[in-house]
Amino acid sequence: DLMTEQDKVTEALTKKCDALIEKIGRVNQAFGKYMFCIIFADDFGAQNAPLLSPDIFRKMIVPHYKRFSTWLHANTALKLYLHSCGAIMPLLDDIVGMGVDILNPVQTSAAGMNPVTLKAKYGRKIVFSGGGCDTQSVLGFKSKDELEEHVKERLRIFAPGGGFIFNQIHAIQANVSPESILTLFDTVHK
Repeated sequence: DLMTEQDKVTEALTKKCDALIEKIGRVNQAFGKYMFCIIFADDFGAQNAPLLSPDIFRKMIVPHYKRFSTWLHANTALKLYLHSCGAIMPLLDDIVGMGVDILNPVQTSAAGMNPVTLKAKYGRKIVFSGGGCDTQSVLGFKSKDELEEHVKERLRIFAPGGGFIFNQIHAIQANVSPESILTLFDTVHK
C-alpha cells in the first residue's frame, strides 16, 4: 500500500495520528506526572537494510511522526521513545528530525550500525537505550572475559557525554546462563 495506495495510507495514518494525539492528551492529563515517555514500536529495519527506502520513509512515515512529536513536545513533558530494530542508519537523520528522543534497541549487529559512528554522529541528538551488549553473538555465546570486555568497550563508546541508557540489544534469550546475566550487569556496575 505504501507504493500503490499512498492516498489511502496517508488518510489512515492521519486519522491514526489524530486519534493518538487525543488519546495521549487524555493519558497525559491523568498520568503525565508519573510517566516520562511514550513508546512506539515500529521496526523500520531488517538485519541488512531498512525495510523502506529512505524516500518512501520520508514521504509516507516521517510527516505523521513529526506531527505527533511536535504536539507531544509542545503539550507535555514526555519524551518520544522509538523501538526500531535493524539496519536503520540510512533513516537516522529522518528519525532524529521527526522528533524521536530515545532510540532502542540500537542493534549494532545490523549492517551499518557501527557503535562508534552512531555515537559520533548522533550522540548529542538522541539518547541510545541499548547497544550495550550484543545478544546475537556475544551474550550467551562468549566467555566471561570476552563478555566483560565487550560490555566495557560499549560503555567506553556510548557513555561519554551522556545520552546512553545501558541495555542489551534485544531480549535476553533462554540460552543465556544466569552467570552471564550477572557478568553483564556486574560489569556495568563496576
